[in-house]
Amino acid sequence: MGQLPSSPPNSGFIDNWDCTSFGPFCSSKADVRGAIGGAQAGYNWQFDKWVFGIEGDMQATAQKRVENGTIIYTGVSSQTCDSSVGSANLCKVTVSNRWELPWLGTLRGRLGFASDRWLFYATGGLAVGEARSSFTFTENQSVNVALTVPGSVVKAGWTLGAGVEAALGQNWSAKAEYLFVDLGGHTVSAANATGFGPAVANQSFNIRDNIVRVGINYRFRPIVANY
Repeated sequence: MGQLPSSPPNSGFIDNWDCTSFGPFCSSKADVRGAIGGAQAGYNWQFDKWVFGIEGDMQATAQKRVENGTIIYTGVSSQTCDSSVGSANLCKVTVSNRWELPWLGTLRGRLGFASDRWLFYATGGLAVGEARSSFTFTENQSVNVALTVPGSVVKAGWTLGAGVEAALGQNWSAKAEYLFVDLGGHTVSAANATGFGPAVANQSFNIRDNIVRVGINYRFRPIVANY
């Protein structure tokens, strides 16, 4: 599970209108969800009960969210709005927001405390990932006009988390882990040729993710420590 964005995405186009009327499409929190999977590699050093390590991972994700909606509004001078609205003096706007997080990688340090065959640890470091978003606005006043603000960006940020790992015997161990990832913010823009709103439309978002994952590790050296 993740959030992309975790702060409201704002279209400069719609923000120049009445956000109360346009509801969640003016300011929205996209709780993207989906499966995540990949591989990792690392190295650990153990001193008495303390374990120090470094590890990196790369994973693909299916995390995404789509928000679609139609807003009906009044008070326009045009008499040629879409007849399906029900009245010539009513017009409608169709809005679609889409967010995706296709892939993510981290390079982290790890500090843990071993007890018997268990390791409890904290981890943190560098995170890199790609975020994709799109905002489409369609206005039916007089003629159908559309504005699309697409965006794709690779960003670097940070991650912090914690987990527990258990030795299974021989060279195998299993772990469960939580990571919070923050890749910062991004803004995409597009020229607005619809004749409504500002000359340039903007969509701004923060790229954050909350990851809960489990995994199996194979150690190329036998487990000789307590965990």
